[in-house]
Amino acid sequence: MVEKIVELVEPTCPSPNLFWHWEPRQAKDLHVEQIADVINRGTLSLLAHVRFEDCLRHALDYAERSVETLVSQYRCIAFRIRCYLREHPTVTKTYHQVEQVSHLGLNVPISY
Repeated sequence: MVEKIVELVEPTCPSPNLFWHWEPRQAKDLHVEQIADVINRGTLSLLAHVRFEDCLRHALDYAERSVETLVSQYRCIAFRIRCYLREHPTVTKTYHQVEQVSHLGLNVPISY
C-alpha cells in the first residue's frame, strides 16, 4: 500500500536555493548560542525546501534528488566547519558547545 502511494507522488527537483548561506568564518565574533541559532535557522531553511513526500520516498530507497541534495549540503557544511577547525583549533571547544546547545541537534560530527 505504501509503495502504491509513493508511486502516485511526483518526484520533485531540488530548489535552486537549497544551499548553505553561512560560512564558519562569519561566526568568529559570535557567542555559542548565536552560532547554534544561525545553524538551526539554516537547517530549517533547507528543510523548508524538501517535501515530506520526498522524505518518504527516500526512506523507501527511491532516489529522491531533493533529499540527496539536502544530505549533500549537510556534508558540505560539516566539511567547511572541519576545515575551519583545522585552521583555527582554538575554537574547537566552541563548536563542541554549539553541538550541546543546538535545539535541532547537529547530528553531524563537526568538531573533531
